[in-house]
Amino acid sequence: MHYQSSYAELTKQTADAYHVLINDRFRNTSALLKASELFDVLNGEALVSDSGDPLRAEEVVATLISAPVGHKVRISLVERVA
Repeated sequence: MHYQSSYAELTKQTADAYHVLINDRFRNTSALLKASELFDVLNGEALVSDSGDPLRAEEVVATLISAPVGHKVRISLVERVA
């Protein structure tokens, strides 16, 4: 089994609105989501930090909630490739 990394770019737009850009082989998604919706999207992904450590959706969302408006986070998404 091979793995390929893609990315998600998350930007805090307002107190409870987050712009999500997901770019991988099969998706090029751009959406404005609330924190609960963002958690649902990220919870279904395999998230990885820049250093290669696994991330949990809860950690990413908590970081964005406490960040100032305009804060941007880029995380890797790992997808399985046959």
